[in-house]
Amino acid sequence: MPAGTILCMKVYLADPQSDESSLVPMYRRLVDLYAAGVLGDNAEVWPDPTDTQATLFWTLTDRSSAMYCFEAPVPGYVRIYDGRVRWATTYDGAGKDNAPLDLVLDDLRDAVDGPLNLDARSNFTLVIKTINSSKEVGIVEGTKQQTHGGVYRSPRGITIIDLARFEPTFHYAVPNPHATSDADAWTLQPNKPTEPGVEYLKFHGKPPSYEQSHAIVQGTGLMTARMSTTNRNIVRSYIEKHVVDLGSEALSNADERARGVFQALARDTLDELEQQLAGTPPLFRGVESEMVS
Repeated sequence: MPAGTILCMKVYLADPQSDESSLVPMYRRLVDLYAAGVLGDNAEVWPDPTDTQATLFWTLTDRSSAMYCFEAPVPGYVRIYDGRVRWATTYDGAGKDNAPLDLVLDDLRDAVDGPLNLDARSNFTLVIKTINSSKEVGIVEGTKQQTHGGVYRSPRGITIIDLARFEPTFHYAVPNPHATSDADAWTLQPNKPTEPGVEYLKFHGKPPSYEQSHAIVQGTGLMTARMSTTNRNIVRSYIEKHVVDLGSEALSNADERARGVFQALARDTLDELEQQLAGTPPLFRGVESEMVS
C-alpha cells in the first residue's frame, strides 16, 4: 500500500484457521466489485463464512447494506416487492413463485439453509453480473419497468446494480507532492484522474454514524451466525482484531496476476502435451488444416 494511505478496504474474517482455498471465491468477488466500482478503497465488508460461492456479504459504503451477488446467464428481469426480490429470464417469469432467484429479505438464508436474522428488508443491494451483457437488466417495480443506467435505487431501500452498466460515483484521492506528513499525503478531488500513470484511490462518501454502527452490528451478526454462543461472544468482544486491510494495489493487480497464473498454467500444459505427442504426426497448418478426407 502506498505510503501515507490512511484508508483502504477492510474485510472482517472470523477464523484464522480457515482453509485458504475457501477464501478464494470471496476474494475473486471482491476484486470484481472493486474493479466495477461497487466497492471503493474505504468500503468495509463482512462475508458469510459458510457461503462457499461468496454470494452474500454485509457491506458499508456510503450506507449499510446486505449485498447479494448473482451471476445470470442473460440480463433478464428483476421484480421488486416489499421485502422481496425476484429475477427471471423473462418479464413474466420474474413475477412467478418459481422464479430462479427469489430472495425474501426478512428471511435471508446462509449456505447451510438457516435463517440469518438480518435487518435486510430496507438495507439490501442485489448485484447482477451477466455473461451476455448486450442488453441491460430489466427492473420492474409496481406496474412499470424502470430506467436505471446501471443502478436503480428503490424507495423501499432496495438497490439493484447491473454490473456491466454500473457507473460509480466516487471522490478520488491523488498524492500530494507538497505533503509534509501522512495526514496530508493525499488530496481529494471530484473527478477521476486522466493523466497516465497517476496513482489514485477511490472513496465512497463518508457514511453517517448510524450507518457505521448498523453495519458493524449486522455484519458481525452475519459473520458469526453459525458459531456457537461461546465463539460468537469471543468474536464480538475482539471484532476490531478480526479485520484485515486490502490495499488498492492488491485489488487492482489481482486480475493481472490471475491472468499470469492462468497463462503459466496454459504454457505448462501445452509443453506437457507437446512432450506426450513427440514422435506422432504433427497437425497440418494453413490450407491443409481445412481439408476433409
